[in-house]
Amino acid sequence: MPESRQIVQKLWNYGLRDDGLPTEFMVFTALLVLLPMALCPGQGNLAEATARSPLEQAEGQFLNLYLEGLKAGNPSRAAALEKLDGAGFECLARTIEAYAALPPGTSEDTHRAFHDLLDRLSRAALNPFPVIEFYSPELASWMVRPMPENPLAARLWEQLLASGLPRVPYEMAVRLSPEASLAYLEKNLAAPGEVPSPVIELLAAWNRRLDTRPESRPIPGLAARIAAIAKSFRPDHGREALQEHLTFLGRWPSLRKDYEAALGECLRSPRTETVLAALEAQRSVPALLDANEALIRQHSESNEIVEKALRNFAFDPSTDHSTTLHRLWPGLAADRLRRQYFCLYAMGVHPAGNADIALEAVRTGEPSFFDVGLHVLRDAAEEQAREAVSFILLQGERGHEEALRFARERSLPGFEPRAAEIFQASPDQIVKQAALYYLQVADGPTRRKLMGLLKHPNDDIRLAAIQMFARVDGLEKADRNDFGVALTRVFLEDSSPGHRQEALFILGLWKDPEARPVLGEALARYPKKADPGKPVPEDAYWDYRFRLVALLGLARLGDPSARTELEELHRLGSPQEKLDALLAFLDLGQAPPGVLQDLSSAELKLAAAAAELIDRYGTAEEKNHMRELFSRSPLWKLFAESGLRHHGLLRHAGLSSARKGMLYE
Repeated sequence: MPESRQIVQKLWNYGLRDDGLPTEFMVFTALLVLLPMALCPGQGNLAEATARSPLEQAEGQFLNLYLEGLKAGNPSRAAALEKLDGAGFECLARTIEAYAALPPGTSEDTHRAFHDLLDRLSRAALNPFPVIEFYSPELASWMVRPMPENPLAARLWEQLLASGLPRVPYEMAVRLSPEASLAYLEKNLAAPGEVPSPVIELLAAWNRRLDTRPESRPIPGLAARIAAIAKSFRPDHGREALQEHLTFLGRWPSLRKDYEAALGECLRSPRTETVLAALEAQRSVPALLDANEALIRQHSESNEIVEKALRNFAFDPSTDHSTTLHRLWPGLAADRLRRQYFCLYAMGVHPAGNADIALEAVRTGEPSFFDVGLHVLRDAAEEQAREAVSFILLQGERGHEEALRFARERSLPGFEPRAAEIFQASPDQIVKQAALYYLQVADGPTRRKLMGLLKHPNDDIRLAAIQMFARVDGLEKADRNDFGVALTRVFLEDSSPGHRQEALFILGLWKDPEARPVLGEALARYPKKADPGKPVPEDAYWDYRFRLVALLGLARLGDPSARTELEELHRLGSPQEKLDALLAFLDLGQAPPGVLQDLSSAELKLAAAAAELIDRYGTAEEKNHMRELFSRSPLWKLFAESGLRHHGLLRHAGLSSARKGMLYE
């Protein structure tokens, strides 16, 4: 059984902890692989052994019945798709065979039903290719087999194209028949005349995939095919075709020069449609932004070109365009508000030296300028920030939510009376919540007037009112006492467990010794679980949460027994309890003993919380240990290099830098 042993050995090696021992997850996985071989000792390979399992047999029988129903015209069924979720490559191959064999004239509904099934069975193909190779080598091999050796992939593409449906068949083609789909692009983009609609759809599908990650599959002839697609670029095509073709070129690092050359040619074009297509591609793949200033002046009569050229500066955070935007502002006509709006929008990403412009824009009273103008002022002088907030809060009824949140985030005192007035007068619940959010920094007398909101019938308003008492620094002792009594009453009497938990959390957040009796009462009322390590029963969930929050509050007060119990929860608890304990230690600003072991957890959230905790509060030795562990862990290294959106874990572990980019996403 050489093949089977190799797979088990790969599982075992990839699952080793840094101390040389296998993780529990990989031991379990290896056992699942070994079990069929033990039951079928005469089998020569893993596929044959696992094919005889009852689960595989039942799954195959169910799929056969479902495929027969689809071919007979039955609609797609969500319950059936759910049942087949996670089925292996054999089921996917059988489905592709059945779909490719559909006769001409098959109804669109039948095509859609097959597309639904193909999508569900092939989701593993969305993973980075090294991960696909590891978990599904048959699928990985099939996807990148050369077309002459893989006629089924070519037949799949032909059937997807024949369906005549938008979007989904092209997504499936890029996912499952990448070489065939690229060959189709290469052939049809080189042909004279207008670009056919299917070619545009296919380019768009490739662009959506490449927007999430770089291509890592070793597609046969890839370099030659995309080079040929680059050479076939012609700036006289229609706007949609140009936009997708340009974006496609920009998504491939090896075609960067081709992309910039084609983009520059289109930006210089006298044809408006060509320039607009180039600007849409430039937004997706920023390049040549330095040319936009001249473009704006050249096409000053075209609102659409000017607006998109201004907007695109916001999508290029790699270069500071503050000075360019500052130069452009005076030339933007005051009666063309969208131009000014997009300039302010871009200044939000490039604010240096533009605070005066943003403040003046806010003072015009144009409501659409409030949000983008405040964003430019986020790091401006306090006097300018205060003037902008004051203007918005005192002029009319627009922009109050944005101004109050901005004032709270900038910690600008002095607007408490106006915030209280806005709360009382505004019919908008979101504005009311923003006013209470700002009033977290209000003085005692102001907040005292609003204590009645702790009994407000609206759950969201009542929650915002509870959170209004989160900050008590600078309050008089009498105010703290009265607020503490009120929050204690909420904890004891409120009908919502979530609101009770929030009140208890805030009492602990104060770090006030006088809250100790309330926190102790919570511990007495909600005893510790008798069976650590088992999931919390649903009917005991809130009891567990109240005890956890009380422990956190007492640990903030330096209670050694509370800290010991949190450490015990982390050491002995279920994965969810371990995660809760780590989040508590994040609040405490301390790393518990044994946190390094969580980095090997199969629970991604638990590993991520541990990485963040070590990164923020761990010792130098713990941080070095973490970086070494992840750097030599094959799967994490492959994931870090895959180009997928980086999880916070990878940043904290030192495998990737923090993503600095769009402020508007």
